[in-house]
Amino acid sequence: MACGRRYHRGRSGWATSGIHREFHSTNIVATQAGASWSYEFIGTAVEVLGTIPTAMASVTVTFSIDGVKIQDYNSPANFPQDTRHQTFFRSIDHLNLDPTVKHKLQVTQQTLPSAGRFLFFDYLLYTASNSTQIDQATTRAFIDEREAKYCR
Repeated sequence: MACGRRYHRGRSGWATSGIHREFHSTNIVATQAGASWSYEFIGTAVEVLGTIPTAMASVTVTFSIDGVKIQDYNSPANFPQDTRHQTFFRSIDHLNLDPTVKHKLQVTQQTLPSAGRFLFFDYLLYTASNSTQIDQATTRAFIDEREAKYCR
């Protein structure tokens, strides 16, 4: 399993948050517009999930792979309750990734975070294609922001 998270806290615009129902209470949330995090993987697909909070205004987040903008995610506004485990991005919906090379997912919050204008990023999933990455070839891997403790 590839170890090492690549989001930045504090000066770089990220804070941790979360409750027990979110994976080990390990959400991250942007504290400034333009804050970004990235993750490198070898695989054929990647998916980013998190929480949309109650009564939120719309937020725009950009997803790029290998330096190419793939999608802007515009969250729905005015949710009546916290909605967890929501898919913000799925690469399989947009492109087929080369299973033999390392890819870089980049996530950037475009909207200035303010009261009611933020998303909580909880975890990502990717479909690995290299048996040296994880135990079985073509297996889905669960990567949480504290994933380094799961590495061998």
